[in-house]
Amino acid sequence: ALGSVAARTSLRSRRYDRDLGAYWQIEETVRFGPRFVVFGFQEITPSVGLSMIHEFDENGRLAPMTRGTMGMNLSVGWMF
Repeated sequence: ALGSVAARTSLRSRRYDRDLGAYWQIEETVRFGPRFVVFGFQEITPSVGLSMIHEFDENGRLAPMTRGTMGMNLSVGWMF
């Protein structure tokens, strides 16, 4: 399975009523694993994956960072 995520995190001071900063995170993921279907509608998928995570400051004040990770995942859900 292939996946991607984009997220934005920001911090605001309510005391001083101003923005303190924000950054973006973009992640690309590749996962491999079997999918099992139980009772005809519930899926269970254990998988192993590789991800590349890119983080950068919205205003360019901090240096951008990219890192790779490996993970073991477990997905449990319902099929429609």
